[in-house]
Amino acid sequence: MQLKTLFADETSRANTDFVLNIILQKPELLNELIDLVSLKEEPFSRRAIWVLDICDEGHPQLIEPFIGVIIENLTLGGHDAYKRHSLRILSRHKIPEIYEVEVFDFCLRIITGNEAAAPKFHAINILYQFADNVPGLKHEIIAAIEIGIQEGSVGLKNIGQKTLKKLNKLHT
Repeated sequence: MQLKTLFADETSRANTDFVLNIILQKPELLNELIDLVSLKEEPFSRRAIWVLDICDEGHPQLIEPFIGVIIENLTLGGHDAYKRHSLRILSRHKIPEIYEVEVFDFCLRIITGNEAAAPKFHAINILYQFADNVPGLKHEIIAAIEIGIQEGSVGLKNIGQKTLKKLNKLHT
């Protein structure tokens, strides 16, 4: 099946759900979907990562084998929506040890860089998980969040402040 053709004309939740239902009926198509994500071809890769994100909400076991590929593609850059969905997926999974440094550094760059609020939000959640697992990172993460939320939206500042409070209570 050519999943790419299903993404050609429409960006909508209805179309995303339609493709997701096809994937759930034929999980072997996940490889084709991952290949489409890896192409980094607009708008197809962005639409494909959205399907992966929605699939991961209800069926994380289907996405788990592809976490490494998602990380490798994420760190190559791309559209904000691509970053948002990829980070959202990663925030729901344990980062494999081999990718921890790469993901940690990427999330720090997202938070302190000129990024949209949604990727920053998910990066903050991932960094909180790192701080929870590796107490020595707590102060670096706190500093990054403080920098990252200074010029952020009201919502990002709110999430950032709540996360800072939780971080300050960690391992005290």
